[in-house]
Amino acid sequence: MISSPGIQDINRFDQREVTAKIPLSEIPFVMRALGYYPTEQEIEDMLNEVKFSTYVDTKTYVENIDLNDFIKLYINHRPAFGLNPADLNHAFNVLCNQYDPEDGQPQMNRENLLYLLQQYGEHMSDYEMADCLANLLHLNNESTEMFDTMNAEDASQFIENQLPEQVTLQTFMEDLLKMPSQYVDQVMYSIKTQQKQRSSLIAPKEKKSQVSVEQQNQQRQQQQPQQQRLRSAMTSTTRSTTSASNDS
Repeated sequence: MISSPGIQDINRFDQREVTAKIPLSEIPFVMRALGYYPTEQEIEDMLNEVKFSTYVDTKTYVENIDLNDFIKLYINHRPAFGLNPADLNHAFNVLCNQYDPEDGQPQMNRENLLYLLQQYGEHMSDYEMADCLANLLHLNNESTEMFDTMNAEDASQFIENQLPEQVTLQTFMEDLLKMPSQYVDQVMYSIKTQQKQRSSLIAPKEKKSQVSVEQQNQQRQQQQPQQQRLRSAMTSTTRSTTSASNDS
């Protein structure tokens, strides 16, 4: 049986100070846990916003953030309406360099996708690209030693092995972003519905233009006899006038 002093020692060991703040370095991880994935530039902007928030008054940097300030930061910086399927589809259509011959989906080859990711926007090295893919595909825990010893050639080969040769919007969302299948289905359904609506709007216009052209042709055909009769009448009138003037 544990004596009274022993119980006191256990209580003293178990007691620990729990603060209501987290270090600024943890902000990106909490943001991602809430479903917001900021870019490196956005992370730097958020950290600087908090770090220098009281510098004018106190001449000191803020190193921790409490729950209330974190909620304000999250609300101010996260996208207001989340990921819009129409914007995602538009971006993929702009970036794609070919279309799937079977279903007409926009797609891009692996080399073009890697080139865009590494050369435009925030520059990413092969190491950073490989690390991002490992995180997306949940491979980091299994291959920590591999990443520690990876050279540039190994990183490039790892990227090629993890990406399909052709990337469509659906495979991009399902395989890379790991979005829920229900959400992916909703996005694809929304895109197909919009395409059908655009097609239905374009078709009547084309049909209407065809009808109007046919009507114009019919009107021209109807007007031709009238124009010929008018020319004949004008010609005969001119001849009559000319002969009358010659007689006089």
